[in-house]
Amino acid sequence: MAVVAGNRGFLAIDDWVKANAEALIELFDLEKERLPSYSTLRRVLMQVDYQQYATCISQFLNVEPLPGETIALDGKVLKGSYCVQHNNPEVLNQ
Repeated sequence: MAVVAGNRGFLAIDDWVKANAEALIELFDLEKERLPSYSTLRRVLMQVDYQQYATCISQFLNVEPLPGETIALDGKVLKGSYCVQHNNPEVLNQ
């Protein structure tokens, strides 16, 4: 969920998990009411097959990329908090 929310890198993912701890504990109904540490997250994510992950996310979001196409998900754009006309240096410099 952290990656789909736009977080890249182990530290960013760990920060997202900490920021959403209460919701994640409730969502997953965790008995011990605690989440994995940074080290555990990193160790597990190092074992993830990126192609398989991308396929699962595409299926979950019901997105079908064209052959060879990469799906880029940007949380700010999806939420509408990033406006190309106002936040884009290319547009601002014209």
